[in-house]
Amino acid sequence: MTIYVCMNLIKKVPILKDLPPSVNAHIVPSLRQEVFLPNDIIVKAGTTGDCMYFIHCGTVAVYTPTGKEICHLQDGGYFGEMGLIAKDCKRIANVVAIETTEVYRLDRKYFNSYMRTLPDLYKKLERIADRRRENTLVMEEIHRKHILEKTMRMMDDR
Repeated sequence: MTIYVCMNLIKKVPILKDLPPSVNAHIVPSLRQEVFLPNDIIVKAGTTGDCMYFIHCGTVAVYTPTGKEICHLQDGGYFGEMGLIAKDCKRIANVVAIETTEVYRLDRKYFNSYMRTLPDLYKKLERIADRRRENTLVMEEIHRKHILEKTMRMMDDR
């Protein structure tokens, strides 16, 4: 059952769905199941990323470092793909379990050992991950400005 579940999770991720069966055959056994309870922090902004997560069941919330909610991710969702690509890449968002959430974790060391043979697909993954990173950074900057403006208004009202 677990192999079937993991294969389906990989196929749901647009950036990984076109992986050759031989790569899937190597990646799937390296996925590790983890369970998080409500309010558990799965990923903390500012920490070094070294893995990606696939949500089998449950819901997580994604927040900027200043606490601006970006989105919720549910069954079949994924996050942390930058941790697969960039060595020593700092996480740019916090991810918190909203409910009991079962994920499968893919570590960079396993992923990279198989992706070296697929440079075109790896570059595609880099581009998509970069776009997600840029979007999060824009959201964070907007939220920081909002907080600053709110603080300034509060000080002016005194």
